Formats: sequence, C-alpha cells, structure tokens
Amino acid sequence: MKKIIYIILVLILATLCFASCQQTSDFDKINDAVYADHSQVSIGITVKKSGETQSLVHNIVVLYLNETTKHVAYTLQEYALFDIEGDTITVPSQQIITKNGAVTLENGQATDVTGDQVDYDFSRAGLPGMNFNDVCLENFKTENGTFSADISNMTLFLGKNIPNATNAKVSVNMQTLQSITLSFTVDGSDVTIVYTLG
Repeated sequence: MKKIIYIILVLILATLCFASCQQTSDFDKINDAVYADHSQVSIGITVKKSGETQSLVHNIVVLYLNETTKHVAYTLQEYALFDIEGDTITVPSQQIITKNGAVTLENGQATDVTGDQVDYDFSRAGLPGMNFNDVCLENFKTENGTFSADISNMTLFLGKNIPNATNAKVSVNMQTLQSITLSFTVDGSDVTIVYTLG
C-alpha cells in the first residue's frame, strides 16, 4: 500500500514539474521573441466605448531604419467635435473622422512629418518591454498553439502603468511568436491592441 502511494506521489510531482518546466519554456520563448531585433512592428488598436456600436480603430506601422531612426505610418480615428461659434453649434457631418500620415523620428525627435496632424507621441510607438513571467501573470496556459494569461500587475508586465485598467489579458500565437494581443477595460472602454512583429 505504501509503495502504491509513493508511486502516485512521484507521478503527481513529475506531472507538476513537467507543467512548470513547459510554462517556463513558453515564458523564455516569448521573452526571446519580444526582445529580439525587429525591423517592423505593426500595431492595431481597437477602442469601443460602452454603449457605442462603432469602434475607433488605429493602425500604426513602425519601421526601424537603424538604431536611431524609425519611420511611423499611421491611420488614426477619433470622434468628431461639435463646432461652437458664439451661440451657433454645428453638428459634425460624421461621428468618426480618420487621419492618415507618416513621421520620421531621429533619436525620438520628428524630422519629417506628412499628412494629417494628430496629437500622438510617436516617439514611444513600438513594442513595449513586456515581461512574461509568473510574477505579473496568472492563470496562464498554452492550448491549441496559443498562450494566454491574466495580467495581475500591469506595471511589472509593461514597465508602465495604465491608470484604471481592469480585466487585463494577454495572448500569444506560439506557432509563429509574431502576434501578441493585449486587452483591457479602462474608463468604460474596451481596448484591444494587437502587436504583429516583423
């Protein structure tokens, strides 16, 4: 009887060790992919306010030309504003307007800007320094080629805080290691960000 209990305990420990080693291996693979040199990062952002039927969609493509220079092409959507002149209020003809353009940055400073002017800090555009480990992630698993986890500490995971963010999750395509999806809710809006590495 003692021998059977001992064998069962050994099998349980071996299973737990295998699962832990597999997860550590997945963390290592993802971190290696995140911190590898990339020539391009495409960022697709969808923001949907509670109660709204339409979503705002932003597409940003960052090309790393060299260690100090990057070129950013963008398509950004924003809600149109009412035009107020004295007592006259003009309703915008469309709810969402789309702006397109491109900017080249040298050491974080814009050297060439074309297209629509937008209020956006493109010097920070790119893949954030994500940190995949069990300190800032929980409920992590890999199923059908996709790693998924709840983000328990956004500051440790991204290296920066997103104020009021809740229900934060991350998923990674483990087959290509080129697609990372981050989602969270902030101030009543559902935000999904898809990073595609090139």
